[in-house]
Amino acid sequence: CSFCNSNIMGAGRPMRYRSPANVATEVRDLKRRYGVRHFRVQDDIFTITKKRVAELTPALAAEDIVYRCFARLN
Repeated sequence: CSFCNSNIMGAGRPMRYRSPANVATEVRDLKRRYGVRHFRVQDDIFTITKKRVAELTPALAAEDIVYRCFARLN
C-alpha cells in the first residue's frame, strides 16, 4: 500500500521472519540492560501471521512489556 515502506525496504528480496522466541529474548535483554519497557513495532507486516502474533504477545505480557504496533484490519 502507499502507507508502508515494504516496497522500499524489501526491494524484491525474500522475507525472513524472526521467531517469536527470538524477538522476546531481545526485548527481555533490552529491558534488563536499559530498563526499556515500552516499544513501538515498526513492522508493516507485524500482524500478517496470526500464529506468530499469538505466540509473541503472551511472551511480551509476561515480561510486563507495553507495545504498540500499527496494522490494517482488513
